[in-house]
Amino acid sequence: MKHWFLILIASLLTACDNSDTSTALGTLERDRMTLTSPANEVIDSILVQEGDRVEKGQLLLTFDDTTAKAHVTSALAQLEQTKAKLSELKTGVRSETIFQVEAQVRGAKSAWAEADQQFNRTKSLLKQNLTGEAEMDGAKARRDTAKAHYQQLLEQLNELKNGTRPEQIEQAVQAVTMAKANVTIAEKNLENLSLRAPQSALIDALPWHVGDRVAAGITTITLLATNQPYARVYLPANKLKSIATGDTLEVNIDGLQTPVLGNLAHVRAQPSFTPYFSLSEQDRDALMYLSEIHFEGKYANMIVNVPSGRALEVVLP
Repeated sequence: MKHWFLILIASLLTACDNSDTSTALGTLERDRMTLTSPANEVIDSILVQEGDRVEKGQLLLTFDDTTAKAHVTSALAQLEQTKAKLSELKTGVRSETIFQVEAQVRGAKSAWAEADQQFNRTKSLLKQNLTGEAEMDGAKARRDTAKAHYQQLLEQLNELKNGTRPEQIEQAVQAVTMAKANVTIAEKNLENLSLRAPQSALIDALPWHVGDRVAAGITTITLLATNQPYARVYLPANKLKSIATGDTLEVNIDGLQTPVLGNLAHVRAQPSFTPYFSLSEQDRDALMYLSEIHFEGKYANMIVNVPSGRALEVVLP
């Protein structure tokens, strides 16, 4: 039953029997574009209405950008911080810093010497049974701590005097590069919150309102391109042998008194109604193939204002 129903549809679309198909039916179409929500944000403003004609680059809708602006500010601050660190590594440490660390080293050395003397005195007293093991352990711990602190400051001083290693500078350079990339990403995310027309178009659908929160990736605006309309036509299989891509065909569009000429631009490889392999050889002539006919020059100008969806008829050879 389904098989014969599909064959009936094909027959109706061609408006004649398979052996004498002289026309094909279709509609005038334009490219449909959809703009989606770039983030899970609230709509801040809508600057157009359904049916409006807009130009390429025109601002259509904006989302709340509070969070996006904060991300840009944070990324810029991180970039300045990494730049400052790189500059510090390249220019080296100031002499005042070295003098300060040298003073700390001298103080730590004196503290270590004093703790060592105290340890030796406690050790002598322990031999004379004038103090206990606990005092001895405490003196030893203080000496070892003072020595470790002195060695730590000494290593820090040597590192400052020897300068920055090439590996450290390279790491800082990479950190700056990463920070710049983060700024670019943050600024692009902010820019994406303002939806603009990708080309001259007609606002076809605008289902949302100011204050609505739209999830990321959800269609927010649908547009129809106002330039380059084309014919979407169903061609019968028995005519494909006499028609080739690039051929010029006569098209009669409802509402136009004069036929226009268009070039067959594309024929789909697969039939539109039912799988090719399920039909007999005789039935395969009833298959319909979705095709596109493009218009150029004066013919394109003749139909530039014809609305999308208008019915048309193509004269077949």
